[in-house]
Formats: sequence, C-alpha cells, structure tokens
Amino acid sequence: MAQTIHRKVRNLYAGLTAEERVRLLARFTREQRDAETARLRDATPLEHGAAYNHAVRILRRLYLPFGPIATSALHAAERDVQGLRALFLTYHYQGRRLDDLAEVWGVIPYPVTTSEYAALHELERSEPVALDAFATYMVEREADDLEALGANAAYRAVWAAQTEDTPYEAAQAECRALLDQAIRRGELPRPKRTKQGPLLPRGVLQDWLHGRDTSQAPILDLSELVPAVKLLRGYRATWEMHADRDADAVRARRERLLRTLAHQAGLDPAQCPSMHPPRTRAEQEAMRRAAQAVSPQAEPPHLREAVEALGRRHAESRALVRALRDVADRAQHEACGGEDPLTPETRAVLEQAEAQLQEFAEDWQRWAPLLVVEDWVPLGDWPAGERLPPAWPEVPLPDAPPELYPRLYERLWAMMTTEAL
Repeated sequence: MAQTIHRKVRNLYAGLTAEERVRLLARFTREQRDAETARLRDATPLEHGAAYNHAVRILRRLYLPFGPIATSALHAAERDVQGLRALFLTYHYQGRRLDDLAEVWGVIPYPVTTSEYAALHELERSEPVALDAFATYMVEREADDLEALGANAAYRAVWAAQTEDTPYEAAQAECRALLDQAIRRGELPRPKRTKQGPLLPRGVLQDWLHGRDTSQAPILDLSELVPAVKLLRGYRATWEMHADRDADAVRARRERLLRTLAHQAGLDPAQCPSMHPPRTRAEQEAMRRAAQAVSPQAEPPHLREAVEALGRRHAESRALVRALRDVADRAQHEACGGEDPLTPETRAVLEQAEAQLQEFAEDWQRWAPLLVVEDWVPLGDWPAGERLPPAWPEVPLPDAPPELYPRLYERLWAMMTTEAL
C-alpha cells in the first residue's frame, strides 16, 4: 500500500511543470520537509534541472548568509531606535536640571553691594534699546506693572483698549506708533539710527512710558544684566542688598554660587562668565558672548551633531533592509514561482527590522525637532503622541547616498545566484 502511494506521488511530481516544481520546492524548504524535498528532486526530469538547481541555490543562500544579514540589519535598526531614545533622555535630563536651577533661584537671592546695584541700575538705564523691541515690551506689560510704576495717558488708553482677541502684531504696531508720535511731539528725543533700527536709552523710554522719573525704580530682571545669572536660569532671581563694607564677603558668596550652580547645570565653572556684576557695557557684552559659548545645550554630547549623525547612519540601515526585502521578493517571483521562499524565522526577522525602521521614523518625527532647537521646552507643553506644532522646525529623515541602495541590491542578488561564494 505504501509503495503504491509513493509511486503515485513520484508520478505526480514527475508530471509537474517547471514553475510548479520550484514552487513546491520552495514550500517544502520553508516547511523543512526534507523527505518530500528528496522525492521531488528524484522525480525531476533533466529538462527541469537548470530551473530546479537555480531555485535550490537561491533557497540555500536565503538561509545562509541571507538570514544572518537580515538579523544584523534588525540589530542595527534596534540600535538606532535605542540610540535616538538615549539622546532624547539626555536632552530631557539636562532640561530637568535646568528647570531645577530655575527653582533654586527662587530661594537663593543674588548678593550685591549698594554701589554695585547703583552701577547696574545706571547700566540698565543707559542701555540703547530698539524702538521695535520697546514696543514689544509695552505690549507685554501687565496690570500690576501699570499699578506699580504708572503709565502716561496715551499708553494707558491703548493698553485699556486691547482685548484677548486683539492680535499681538496689531497691539505691537499701535505701541510702535505711540513712540513715533511721542518723538514728533518732542516728548522723546530723536533716536539714533542704526542697522538694528532707531535706538533710545532704556531709561528715557521708561520715564516717558510711566510718566515719571523711574531712576529710583527697582531693577526687576537682574538676569538681563548679569549674563552668568541668565546662563544658570536665574529668571526668578531676587536681590540681596549688602553694605559696601561687605564687598569681599559678597564676592566670595557669588563665586560659591557660580561653582555650585554650574556643576548642577553640568558646566565647567572655569569656562563660565563671571558671576560678578559687569561694570561697563563692553564688559557686559563680553560676558554675554562667554555665556553663549558655554550654553548647556552646547555641552557634550553635542545633541544636534549626534542626532544628525544617527540619522545618517540609520539611512544606511533603511537602505539595507529595503535591499533585503526586494531581493527576497525577486527570488519569490523569479525563482520560486511566487511561493514565499523565506523560512518563518527569517521572514519574522525581516518584518521585525521593518517594524523597527517604522518605530525609528515615528520617534524621529516626535523627538528630532526637540533635539535641534536651542531652548528647553517643558514636556508638559507637548502632548505625548501628537505631532509638534507647525512652528517647530521639520527635521526630515536623512537619505542614504543615492548609489548605496543599488549597490547593496546588486551585491545581494549576485550572492543569491552565484554558484560559489
């Protein structure tokens, strides 16, 4: 009985067309049915030998070395996904450190002597300010500011007329027009014309805006005057006044503040600008340049450069996975009669690699823009899983060199069809 069945199966195999034969061969190989593969081989007529041997050669190469290459591509894709997440975590932890610094300034004041404070006050009032920038300052004043410092009648009328629906640009244009009118009426002196636009001293503009002498008004934002304080996120810093006789102790305390807070920010205190208040405009500008050079976002691991390098490396992984998929598809249709020639294990590896590529692309879309901007953005302002607002810069996935994919594809196909590797 068994011999009769074997004879019928052999006769069935012998009557197959060449395409049916290679399709059955691919199925038996994929399912690891070695006994049936042997019967199919023994029943193959000579005229089908070339197509059969071609399919055998490709099926063997799809097992080895195609399988290990696909596994390597999967590991490379997984590596890139984890690398991008590690960069984001680095960025996140650095941002948390900077947020913590801002909170520290809420309880630790900035020590200064009476003479130093007076010099800073004069430095602030004499600073040249572009009229466009001061118009922005006017738009952003709150009711508490007007209550504390007062306001001239024209500005108060414009400010009161603004509502929540007033476009920001329209309010800014109205404030800018007020400045021009005050200059024409002689309420303000003629500004100095520069490349940055017309400039007037801040103190002159503030006296006009508040309708009184503001030379004795307190300095509200010391972070704009002392670059090291701004570098270390001292936006909430307050003053701690000391007599001039305590100057040495005050300087020592500021130096200790710099050492402590710079370490908290991950900065080298020796590279930071001085924590002491600047005495001249030139000294202040030099401090600002020094602060910009050691900004926390510019410290290792150089996130922007790292994410761009990772994107370029991942482009090579995408090209390899694409070439592997296309070679497998070609083998399926040209050598195996449309039957899937990959083992379940190899097919699963290839699908996992493609899933990792998709995961990387989604993470890149969400995180790459964050890693190339200069200022930290609190995570609470960005809903998880949503695309970034249109104002965020788009960072497209880098493309591999155009010649890479064709070269990989040709080499892989040659590996599939060459008689001896």
